[in-house]
Amino acid sequence: MIAAFRWGIIVDLKLSHVGFIDALYIEDGDDYVVGDTVRGHLTEFNPDMEKFWIRPPGQVPIADRYHRTPSGT
Repeated sequence: MIAAFRWGIIVDLKLSHVGFIDALYIEDGDDYVVGDTVRGHLTEFNPDMEKFWIRPPGQVPIADRYHRTPSGT
């Protein structure tokens, strides 16, 4: 992990561009420290932003969160 901000985490993937974990995936109790190794699923590459988007294990993709409706509606 290269850097941690309240808006997300920058990860060195040893690829052409960095990886990014969106703040929506970061829980209150998570403790990210620069230099730590993080795990995740590569979900997308955005050429305009020059970033690989990463989803932590066990997390529901952000797009799925927004498209879900409460049960019974």
